[in-house]
Amino acid sequence: MNKDKKNIVKHLFVISLFVLLLIIVIISSLLSEASKSREKAFRSEATKIVNAAKKAVEKINKDVFVFGEGNTSCRYNQLFCFTIEDLVKMDLYDGDFKQYIGKIEVDAVDPFNIKYNLFFKKNNEFKIIRGIHKDYIDKGIMSIEPWKEEYSTCTCLEETD
Repeated sequence: MNKDKKNIVKHLFVISLFVLLLIIVIISSLLSEASKSREKAFRSEATKIVNAAKKAVEKINKDVFVFGEGNTSCRYNQLFCFTIEDLVKMDLYDGDFKQYIGKIEVDAVDPFNIKYNLFFKKNNEFKIIRGIHKDYIDKGIMSIEPWKEEYSTCTCLEETD
């Protein structure tokens, strides 16, 4: 009988280990999916920033919008730079500029080949540095290099309206 108890305990131990391993695998899978969902949401926000910058350039070129007091965004000829905060102030982007920070540089010298250079991050979780895509849903690599304060501010050679 004593041997039977030892076998039962041994089997229970093996079953417990198996269940514990299964729980760890499930939790790991759930955390991985949650991380992918957060990254997908971040990529969607990055695409919204590009679209907001495109709208801002169109408004400026049609003289519908002029840089006002307190804006840190700037323009030099057909080179533009918009901070995330200013895109929110211009009602072109509805993101939270305390959670999402950065800037987007727009080279609209050739209107048929507008180029974007995105510096964008969400807290310290995700970041895109020197992103050149117009759509980040399936493109663009998340950056691993350290974030620099200059990525959040615009500097143009000469500010014009």
